[in-house]
Amino acid sequence: MKIIPTQTLRLTIALLTVMAGMTLMPRQAQALITCCCTCTTCCGPTSPTPPNQIISDAFNDHRNDYWIDELYNNVAEADFKKWTEQLTSMWMLQAVMIGGFYDAQAHSTAMLELQKLNGQTQVKYLPSTSVCQFGTLAKSLAASDASARTNQLALSEIALSRHLGTLGNMAAAGRGQDLGNRLYLFSLEFCGFSDSDEALSVFCSSPPPTSRHLNRDIDYTRVFDIPETININMTSPGVTDDELDIISLAHNLYGDVQIKQRLDDKLLDTPVGENLMQSVRSINAKRSVAQNSFNAIAGLKATGQGQSRTYIRTVMQNLGYGGDDINRFMASTSAVTVNPSYMAQMEILTKKLYQDPGFYVRLMETETNTSRQSAAMEGLELMQSRDIYNAMSRTEMLMATLVEMEVIKLQSNVQNRVTNK
Repeated sequence: MKIIPTQTLRLTIALLTVMAGMTLMPRQAQALITCCCTCTTCCGPTSPTPPNQIISDAFNDHRNDYWIDELYNNVAEADFKKWTEQLTSMWMLQAVMIGGFYDAQAHSTAMLELQKLNGQTQVKYLPSTSVCQFGTLAKSLAASDASARTNQLALSEIALSRHLGTLGNMAAAGRGQDLGNRLYLFSLEFCGFSDSDEALSVFCSSPPPTSRHLNRDIDYTRVFDIPETININMTSPGVTDDELDIISLAHNLYGDVQIKQRLDDKLLDTPVGENLMQSVRSINAKRSVAQNSFNAIAGLKATGQGQSRTYIRTVMQNLGYGGDDINRFMASTSAVTVNPSYMAQMEILTKKLYQDPGFYVRLMETETNTSRQSAAMEGLELMQSRDIYNAMSRTEMLMATLVEMEVIKLQSNVQNRVTNK
């Protein structure tokens, strides 16, 4: 059913009312005028009711009796009530429908926002395998660093006790005892029968030393430079093969020629002995500065903690390393398992990890995880910068020691010229 708007309905009723009034008024007016023109009693000046009043009263009676009582109250008002009730019902139904559409729209919008937030959460707060890889490979890195410093101090103590002739050391009595002990160890462990045109075959012990120690007391590259991990742990009892090789190599590199004889009480009581004592300690101090770099690198390559050993092996397998290559990288054998050193861990984290093509494939994921990996790499860069700074500091100490030695030479020349004059 078509619903007529309220304003249109009101306008129609008003127009009908006016038209009816305009139609009625001329007819009644004509009847009254005709009456007044024929009647002698009502048209005179003494008539009690004027014609206009008669017309107005007739119109009011017609309006009240017909239009209001008959038409409006009995017909229009009842129809208006039904029409209003129907219109109200339709409006309510339309309001419910419109509200339902708004409700559905709001629900759909809220669900869409939740799904967007859920997707963003999956992207931003779900770390990738590459991010976890940095954490697992860096396990025990701080503990390995502390262990490296401990081994560095232990090697420095061993060297210093030899230079000072500490009681119980291999060079306690001076140059003779030091050379004798070192030659004896050489004949047992490091001697090669084929060296010096097989002249050492008479000197070397029988049976000959195994190839494991052959010339490792002088082979800097094979013993010290190439390996990333050296089986050194100066805090554990016993002496490993690598410890024997490193200490023997250090004896040949630093302080190879010791003082001929240690100073005794009588000599120390003389002015010559006092000056000699100062000179010996000055030489030992310079040797300690020089050997400190060797000890520091040996400590960095010493065996570390084992929390990241499994992950390092996995990374090297992904790079194509075989089992023997991985064992050499970790200074391990089939019988001995060695934990990777601090330098080995940093080698993986700052170099070899980026030689894996899978690393760059994993960069093609979410922007958030890529940012996390960048943050981890910046942290590793800070650690590497600190290691470089420490190495530069040791280099500066060596340079300062060399400059001081040159100054001592110049000073001695000047003193000699002044004395001779």
